[in-house]
Amino acid sequence: MGIFGPFPQLVNQKMVEELAAFSDDYVECVSSDGLPQSLWPSDQSIDGAVSKQGMLENRYYPSPAMHVAAADGLENTCRRFLGRYKTPLQTKPPKGS
Repeated sequence: MGIFGPFPQLVNQKMVEELAAFSDDYVECVSSDGLPQSLWPSDQSIDGAVSKQGMLENRYYPSPAMHVAAADGLENTCRRFLGRYKTPLQTKPPKGS
């Protein structure tokens, strides 16, 4: 764990609650899916990954499965906000109209 402790580092529940009060929506994803994640053969550890029986394993950084879980959790909220704000591309009519 080290000095910073577990994820989310430097963030606590009180901070999340205070920020959520100023937000239109709040999405939380807590997952350890896909960890440890096998990376590639190696006898040496690197930052965030340890070598176990000749295979490097990610035990620290979010895995691809965790990214999918976060995206799935955000999807409905993001879809709800689509169209609320116009981007410069949306203000110009398509070519040929």
